[in-house]
Amino acid sequence: MEQDVEKLQELVDQYDRIVFFGGAGVSTESGIPDFRSVDGLYNQKYDYPPETILSHTFFMRHTDEFYRFYRDKLIVKGAKPNAAHLRLAKLEREGRLKAIVTQNIDGLHQAAGSKTVYELHGSTLRNYCTGCGKFFDADFIANSTGVPRCPDCGGIVKPDVVLYEEGLDEQVVSGAVQAIRKADTLIVGNFVGSNALAAVGSSGSPIFLLIGFSQGIAVGAGVVVSQFLGAKDREGAHTAVHTSLALSAILGAILTVCGIAVSRALLTAMNTPAEVLEDAVLYMRLYFGGVLFSVVYNMAAGILNAAGNSKRSLLYLGAASITNIVLDLVLIAGCKMGVAGAAIATVLAQLISTVGCFLYAFSKYPELQLHRPDFAITKNDVTQHIVQGVPLGLQFSVLSIGIITMQSVIVQFDMEAGRKALRLYGAGEHSGGHGYGLPRRGGIDRSQPGAV
Repeated sequence: MEQDVEKLQELVDQYDRIVFFGGAGVSTESGIPDFRSVDGLYNQKYDYPPETILSHTFFMRHTDEFYRFYRDKLIVKGAKPNAAHLRLAKLEREGRLKAIVTQNIDGLHQAAGSKTVYELHGSTLRNYCTGCGKFFDADFIANSTGVPRCPDCGGIVKPDVVLYEEGLDEQVVSGAVQAIRKADTLIVGNFVGSNALAAVGSSGSPIFLLIGFSQGIAVGAGVVVSQFLGAKDREGAHTAVHTSLALSAILGAILTVCGIAVSRALLTAMNTPAEVLEDAVLYMRLYFGGVLFSVVYNMAAGILNAAGNSKRSLLYLGAASITNIVLDLVLIAGCKMGVAGAAIATVLAQLISTVGCFLYAFSKYPELQLHRPDFAITKNDVTQHIVQGVPLGLQFSVLSIGIITMQSVIVQFDMEAGRKALRLYGAGEHSGGHGYGLPRRGGIDRSQPGAV
């Protein structure tokens, strides 16, 4: 145990861009029970299993019973931040901890003074009227009887916690994913060097120039699929899905060839510094060697969005981001593969998100499953996708054209300043360049007390 603590302290001392991911165990020292231990909430006896009580269906059908359990077990009065909460808050004040991602709903991280906290499962400190959206604090629920109702409109006041059968808040998940993604840049910068970080950063815009077009095509394909689903045209939906997959395979092959072929010329035209150029070319070529996975993922996400399930693709993207970090540690820090390791890790992580999206889509939505007759596509099918997708693809790519122009001008003015700009841009690109098209959950104002 002491060795583990010492190793943890070494890691904390070594790094200054830390993201903490924690759960119920952090708050047990504050007197808040966890869920799955011997004395945890899920091992206690009730008329209904706790997992059933904490579900959306139970909330809707047995609302009185839900609130009796909620007041008794989930609203914990008098709990104070413990040493772990306080230490994390101190690390944030020192500028070394960048974010906390927590599964807890007790608000103790904020009570300890932490500012950037992503609460994946919400918070008991926030409660909102399902009718008018007005917010109430935890005392309002604790001091009420029966089903708490809004004094203004009479609507049920529901805790802002994520129940079973409910989706995670997209804004919170997106923020958490972006915070965790910063570790990718951190790993490259610490284990390979600043030039490698600049190489990864300099390749970001040309990559998105080509990938952005495929994202637009995917959004357009999603529009076509959604039109057939909305019209209850099962045969049309099958054909649209197959056409989307066929186009993504063709587009992926074209991008693979073009990306590998033009990477050096494009980076040279951007005035990429000589000491960065070779690593940047290597990164781009390896990335485009597996770009098919990214293109197909965008198409799969578009299909899921068309089916009304944008959350699932976002969750797979989050899982891929965490996988990317683990693979970075293995390939960069462990195997000493440098920039090549960073590119391979990204490609493999994209493969995971792609497979996950398709397995879920085909198992969850029978109308999206493909059969042999669906493999006959027509010119009209392709035209529909192109008409919807090409304008969006061009729109996505225009942004990168502007960034590429700006990047080449900055480097041209001052080579040393340009290299620093590329390093900074590399950090920004990896931490924030993957949030396009993320859905948002409406109806909840996150600026309220305790919100992220």
